Amino acid sequence: MKDLDINTFRDIQVSDREILNRILEPENKMLCSYNFSNLYIWGDIYKTKWKIFKERLLIYNSIDDFLYMPAGRDFEVRELLEISDAFIAQKKGGNFMFASADYIEKNKDIASYFRAEPDRDNADYIYSTRKLVEMKGKNCTGRKTSYHSSCATIPGMFSENWNSSFSKTVLNLQRNGAR
Repeated sequence: MKDLDINTFRDIQVSDREILNRILEPENKMLCSYNFSNLYIWGDIYKTKWKIFKERLLIYNSIDDFLYMPAGRDFEVRELLEISDAFIAQKKGGNFMFASADYIEKNKDIASYFRAEPDRDNADYIYSTRKLVEMKGKNCTGRKTSYHSSCATIPGMFSENWNSSFSKTVLNLQRNGAR
């Protein structure tokens, strides 16, 4: 399917914020993966790409070779299958991540084409704001290392060791909003 040629997907840029937020914000998904800031910040690391297709947002993680469940009005199962087949034809996996239990329940025929697998290794993404800000916890150690590594690869970026004054500033921004 020509419309789904991976070469027509775009890298995530700051200038894409408005168009992506127009689709992401009404979704109100409870996953950090559907947040523009996270998509942008981690975009270079995961080689994340996006495209508007049939008025929905397709997001593709090139490193792990999976598509996010599209944002916007739900696709029918046959449409997801078309997208998957288009990726498989390009020697990609054609797999989707972040399918909601509600979507799977409403579309029982999905089991004829896809296998839903809970990913318990990534199911512990609930943190208190304070732990996230302080970058404490077993999953945050790797994120700190990844953050410092990514800063080293981006010209003009630098990182500093985290200290309590940063935490207070970030918590303040979280509570009061960045205005």
